[in-house]
Amino acid sequence: MIFTRNLREFACVGVWALIAISVRHWGSIPELQWTALLGAILLFIAISYHGYKNRATAPFNFN
Repeated sequence: MIFTRNLREFACVGVWALIAISVRHWGSIPELQWTALLGAILLFIAISYHGYKNRATAPFNFN
């Protein structure tokens, strides 16, 4: 959804959900905890890259 429809906000919900899964299983299921956290980090990096790549069309301007 990030690269096909430019919906970074939609992907931010995914980051939020993956962090919530990681926090919920912190200490009880380490594999799930670290996998969810890694997924959230990778998704955030993809969101950041897309935002930087399309900064010229952003609704705000930091001159």
